[in-house]
Amino acid sequence: MPHLFSHIMVRTEHDIPNWILDESGHFTLKSARTFFLKPGVPRGWGKFIWSSFIPPTKSLVLWKVFHGRLPIDQHIQNKGLYICSMCTLCEKHEESIPHLFFECSNVLGIWS
Repeated sequence: MPHLFSHIMVRTEHDIPNWILDESGHFTLKSARTFFLKPGVPRGWGKFIWSSFIPPTKSLVLWKVFHGRLPIDQHIQNKGLYICSMCTLCEKHEESIPHLFFECSNVLGIWS
């Protein structure tokens, strides 16, 4: 039976914690933050939306849009509560982020 384990190398050194997300092997907040950033959200957007020239209420709406936290029918349905979805502005289409901000006929008038 010892021949089964002959290819296994046993080390005598002590184990050392190694953080694989950093080149040095040490844990840093920067490496953890980079790892946990959501893909698709541009970096640096936080500094832009939380700047002094944008009112905090508008910044909060943008933050909720980027993180998928805006309470719209589509997100409520994704959580398992099935409701009849209807845009409250035009009452013609299902309520979703793209529709509310870019496709709704009432919103297009505001953007113009």
